[in-house]
Amino acid sequence: MSPSEASARICDLERLVLRALCQSSCPEAQSQSVCRELATHRWQEEDHRIVFAALQQARRTSPSSLQQQLPGHATRMGFPDIDWAALFEPVPESGAIEDDDVSRLVADLKAAAKNT
Repeated sequence: MSPSEASARICDLERLVLRALCQSSCPEAQSQSVCRELATHRWQEEDHRIVFAALQQARRTSPSSLQQQLPGHATRMGFPDIDWAALFEPVPESGAIEDDDVSRLVADLKAAAKNT
C-alpha cells in the first residue's frame, strides 16, 4: 500500500470511529473506552482531532444533546467550520454500529497508524 493509500485508509477509519462515537447506539462506557484508547492517537485530519477533542469535553446525556454540544465545543476551540452532518447521519438499522464493530475499528485504526 502506498503512503497516500495508507493515509487515506487512516482518514477513513478515523471518520468511521468518530461517527460511531457520535451515534446514539454508542454507550457511554464504550465511548469512554475508545477515548482512552485513542488519547495518544495522532489524527491525520485536523477536523478529526477537533471532533475528538470536542467529544472528550462534551458530557453525553443524549444523542441530541451531544449533537448540540459538539459544535459549541469546537467553536470555543477556534474551529467553527467543522462539517457535523456526516457524523450525525442516522445509521440504517442494517448498518447499526455494534460495540464489537467500534472495537474492531479502533484496532484497525491503531494498526494502520502504527504501520505508517
